[in-house]
Amino acid sequence: MFNYRGVLLAIASIALSDSAFAQTAPTNSLPNPYRSIENWGQLPDGRAWGSTSAVAIDPDGTSVWVGERCGEARPP
Repeated sequence: MFNYRGVLLAIASIALSDSAFAQTAPTNSLPNPYRSIENWGQLPDGRAWGSTSAVAIDPDGTSVWVGERCGEARPP
C-alpha cells in the first residue's frame, strides 16, 4: 500500500522551507584588497606569455612564481 501521507508531508515540508530557495548574502562582502598590475612579468625578447597553469607566492612574501606554458614564438 502506498503511503500518501508520507509523500504529502515531504512535499509540504519542501514547499514551506524558506532555505530551499532562499538567496543568501555573499560569504565575504568586504572590499577586494588586491589590485591588478599590468605587464608585471618580464620575459626575454621574442617570448610571449603562454597559458598560466600555476601561481604561487614565495615564502619570502614578496616574490611570485608563475608556471606557464611557453607562448608561441614562431611566425604563423
